[in-house]
Amino acid sequence: MEYVLFSAIGDSDPIRGDFDGPMLHIVRNYRPTAVYLLFTADMARKEESTGCCSKAIAYIAPDCTIIPIKTNIENPSDFDAFHELLAATINRIREQHPKAEILLNISSATPQIKSAMCLEVVTHREFLRPIQVSNPENKSGRNMGHFDPYKNDIVAEMENVFENLPEALNRCHEPNLIGFKKSMIKRQIRALAESYGYKGAYDLAQENAALLTPKLILLLRHAYYRSLPDNKKADDAARELKMHYELYPVQNNPAGLFCEYCIVAKQRKAKRELTDYVLRLVAITEDLLKYEIGNTIAGWERITGHESPKMDKSKRSQRPTTKDKRNKSKSLKLNKSKAEAAYPGLIGFVEKEQSIMVNDRARVDFRMLESIAKFLNINGYEKLCTIRDMRNKSAHSLESITESSLKAVGTSPNELQAAIEALITRNFGKAVANSKDAIFNIFEKINNMIYNELDAVQ
Repeated sequence: MEYVLFSAIGDSDPIRGDFDGPMLHIVRNYRPTAVYLLFTADMARKEESTGCCSKAIAYIAPDCTIIPIKTNIENPSDFDAFHELLAATINRIREQHPKAEILLNISSATPQIKSAMCLEVVTHREFLRPIQVSNPENKSGRNMGHFDPYKNDIVAEMENVFENLPEALNRCHEPNLIGFKKSMIKRQIRALAESYGYKGAYDLAQENAALLTPKLILLLRHAYYRSLPDNKKADDAARELKMHYELYPVQNNPAGLFCEYCIVAKQRKAKRELTDYVLRLVAITEDLLKYEIGNTIAGWERITGHESPKMDKSKRSQRPTTKDKRNKSKSLKLNKSKAEAAYPGLIGFVEKEQSIMVNDRARVDFRMLESIAKFLNINGYEKLCTIRDMRNKSAHSLESITESSLKAVGTSPNELQAAIEALITRNFGKAVANSKDAIFNIFEKINNMIYNELDAVQ
């Protein structure tokens, strides 16, 4: 078997006191054909002045090829300064030595570099072999101080190194980094959940199911499908968890459906996906106007041919609009004569508000709903109506919606969210009011469940 060693160089290299440092001890016991040495700026200056590492390797393995990698990294505790370099170097070694087994020294340099080396091992486990070198037992009783290459000749010092003696032990061992990998995966899943990146978290959990708990994977599955939304799969996961009532605190229909659509929109807001957020919010506002007007106007069904939403729990992912043979589209048609007979003055009010002539069977769009709500003194939609036209503008021009564009129409994401939550609560009373903190913050609650389950993974 051909070995190639990749080692960062730390203060304990090439020797420490009268013993091999980690890098040199690996060379002594594995006899690699090539050694790639990663030097920080300080270690590079030391090597350039003294040649201590290359001379020590040549003393033990004169046929070993030495490839120095000298950097200008001044702060070896800065993870960002070297983690990409480590991955690039490993890829380079792999390309140049396709048949060799790559040894990775995980005992030299700073804790940050050691951790980064371990991270590379768990990411490329199939061809990386981590080597840990334990501290020497001071059998000779001699001082374990640091070797100073500026004061002492490395070749002369090598003649007195304890490992030259026949009784010297091999201090190399190959650790099982499952614990490290598990910690890394847990951190990644937590970070993804915190940013609502449930797909990535769920995919990662599935790939490493043996290291995690079934409950954690089910929670991530539920969060992922609920955020799409794909309520059938989310609902299945909740039932498998035996947490359906806890995860769906609003069971009343259509309140549950309006809440579901609201929380998916809220998640887009939290992810700063404001264009998607506004598009969803306009849609649910329009449906909520239809719902509230329908509950306010007697005979609304006769006037528009519309029924108030009657929703199935299994269809929470849909917009709250009735879908049956009598109402194949979301558009309502106003029966002008019936509306005028039932509510004298309504048609005239709408025509004045919209500066239009209302024809018989006119489509009841968002603007008309807004005017009807004003006629009926239905308040609370003012903030939400300010974004009505932004939906069409964004859809037709592909122009992104930002906090600045919302500010330009006198509102903000937080104000819009507060308005829609208040309206849903008002429309559905106790069905939502008793659970509004739980339902409108359900993804935060799910995340806390995920964090607790991550903490339980040992």
